[in-house]
Amino acid sequence: MLAFITASIITAACSQSARDIDEAADAFIAASEKLAQGLAGEGTNALRALSAKHPWFAVAQLELGRAEDARHSWLWAYVAYKRYLVAAPSTPDKAAIAARLLELEDKVPALKDFGDGERAAAAGDWRAAITAFEASIAKKPAFTLPYLALADAKVRLGDNTGAKIAYAAYLELDQDAPDRKECTAILERLRREK
Repeated sequence: MLAFITASIITAACSQSARDIDEAADAFIAASEKLAQGLAGEGTNALRALSAKHPWFAVAQLELGRAEDARHSWLWAYVAYKRYLVAAPSTPDKAAIAARLLELEDKVPALKDFGDGERAAAAGDWRAAITAFEASIAKKPAFTLPYLALADAKVRLGDNTGAKIAYAAYLELDQDAPDRKECTAILERLRREK
């Protein structure tokens, strides 16, 4: 684990300030200590705050996924694991995390639909992706990732009105979205284009 934390910090050093890296590392240690002391709620909340503020800090995303998983908070474990794979795309445990994501999809129908949508999008079947993302949203309206994926799929099919609605819903539901700045810029551009 120490080697992975060190690798995360070294990778982050390429694009983050030393102050941000120190802050993230200190917050991670504090959250880990709370979890080790059996304070699962406090530790998980600290990891959530850290992950929201420093989405690039991959090890925090991984530990948040594990903490949420241990609490049987499947939806949030799924989100954290997904964000972990974005933050650390070449991680050696990628296959194990991908397998866990599939297991979580089996536990929560909204996750299954979301996963089906992602696979359809990867294959370029945007209409099937939209259908799956909308099914996921219908089953779990507070699950934010399908809104973001739906927005992207709608843009790809030229449905900018639908994309604006999906981006706005995503931003409204996930106030701590790590990609908030980028999504807000895309939404503003779509609004200007009419």
